[in-house]
Amino acid sequence: MSAIFRRGLYVLLALVGWAAIMVAMPFVGPAGRQVAVVGDPDRAVRIISQAGGQVIEVRRGAVLARASPAALYRAGAWLVIEGRIAAGCLPLAAGRTGVGRQASGKASSLAIKSLARQLTEITEIYDTHL
Repeated sequence: MSAIFRRGLYVLLALVGWAAIMVAMPFVGPAGRQVAVVGDPDRAVRIISQAGGQVIEVRRGAVLARASPAALYRAGAWLVIEGRIAAGCLPLAAGRTGVGRQASGKASSLAIKSLARQLTEITEIYDTHL
């Protein structure tokens, strides 16, 4: 094997290893960490809502959320990666600034319904403890 081919093979192996780590990281560590649902933001917000998660921020190419990776995959997500790394690699979606901005269109109404459901759950928990 030539040296160039061998180096290319090492680079390929490193990239495959990195990709495997990125896919595995959401499943390791404490629950409630940020994850990124990669893909169309409207579809990602819908999936996060179906999985019972919370939308944190809309990025170009991914949506940051707090949700179980397994629930996101069951709801139809194609790829879920570690959120802190994705936040550093992906820019904010056009017209979005700051944490908590939602996707536009149909996904926005789904996100509002998800937030309303979460607020109702928090209120019920609060009422039962008083």
